[in-house]
This record gives sequence, structure tokens and C-alpha cells, in this order.
Amino acid sequence: MTQVQAETREIEAAIKKLNEEVRLLGEYRTRLVADVVMGKLDVREAAACLVDDPAPPTDDDTTEIDPESGDENTQE
Repeated sequence: MTQVQAETREIEAAIKKLNEEVRLLGEYRTRLVADVVMGKLDVREAAACLVDDPAPPTDDDTTEIDPESGDENTQE
């Protein structure tokens, strides 16, 4: 094992763990949407609390991470 590999092992492990967490959050989101669409989850009370006119997006809101690949996608 090279010195570079030894030095970056911890960082690579953290990246791998974060990518797995992003994937799991994507699965959770998919399940949540399916439950709402199928009527298994009632969101009317939560929807009533939503703000009608959300704040405009900022520069920080333009980057998304693709849950499949972990790559960042910048929307313009």
C-alpha cells in the first residue's frame, strides 16, 4: 500500500459512507412519495402548514447530488 492510499483511506471510507446514506435517503424519499400517492399517508395537515409563497432559490440551492452516482448536478 502506498503512502497516498494510506493517507486517504479514512477519507475514502467517509465518502463511501456518505454515498450510502444519500442512496438510503433516496429510497426513503421514493417510499414516502409512493405512500402519499397511494393514500397510505395523510399529509393534509402538514400541507396546510406550508408557506404559499416560498423564498426564491439562492445560489446554494442550485446544486443537487445524484443519489445513484453521488455526482453533483448544477441546475441553471
